[in-house]
Amino acid sequence: MIAFAATKAPDIDWNALSPAVALVVGLCLVLLLGLARARSVRTVAVPVLALVVLGVTAGLCIWQWNENASIIEGALAMDDFSRGLTLLFCAAGVGTVLLSWRSAAAAEAFAAPVLWRHAGPLPPGRTLSAAHDADIASIYAEASGGGTVTRPEAAMYAAGVRRVMASLGMLELDPVDAPPDEPPQRLVGEGDLDVPATVAPFDGLCETLVGPLDRVSAGQVVAIVTDPLTGERAEVPSLGDGLVVLARRGARVARDDNLVVLAQPESGIA
Repeated sequence: MIAFAATKAPDIDWNALSPAVALVVGLCLVLLLGLARARSVRTVAVPVLALVVLGVTAGLCIWQWNENASIIEGALAMDDFSRGLTLLFCAAGVGTVLLSWRSAAAAEAFAAPVLWRHAGPLPPGRTLSAAHDADIASIYAEASGGGTVTRPEAAMYAAGVRRVMASLGMLELDPVDAPPDEPPQRLVGEGDLDVPATVAPFDGLCETLVGPLDRVSAGQVVAIVTDPLTGERAEVPSLGDGLVVLARRGARVARDDNLVVLAQPESGIA
């Protein structure tokens, strides 16, 4: 006969473990809710849920303060130092959510014809990333490009800045600067235009066949590049569906220069 020792499951102190459980479960719910297509869900419900999760986690940490006991017998323990770090991270998370809300509010107040939201992490070495690192709410605006700016674009910039200042209580909004009645076109996509997208296959001269906000489909020819020395000619297809946010204006291009960059409508491609 073989004798087996009786096994016993380890004792788990769920009260002590509750901050970690609340944080993990809550963040999973936030990520799942962020997959919703409705803009109101992503811009209101997701931040609110994130704040609730961080608040509940912080509350549970405070509730368990000074309860320096083993959580899982012989395997895991939590003390006030770890709870203090958790409170610090929760505070940083709350600050990040509030800062993102303020940036979004400033972008809405600017009231440009197109709002382009960048969903991914900020690329380093940019104005926005420097402001983010300094905990400064920020937005940026771009003209039509090509190294030029038109009078209407300059006037729109000035009016937008005054609208943002008025939204912050820094000045009274002049009726002439009232935002347009037509709602902005809302896009979402990668904000780093240095990331290769639809690129030139070799050095040469480029003829761009699409313009800003044109809708293109995967495989559609969006540019033609010609090598003036050899006569080689290449039709450059789009790599995906979307709306054009960058279209090359200068004729001279080098290999791997971006010719066209796409973004997606916030409501998705119809």
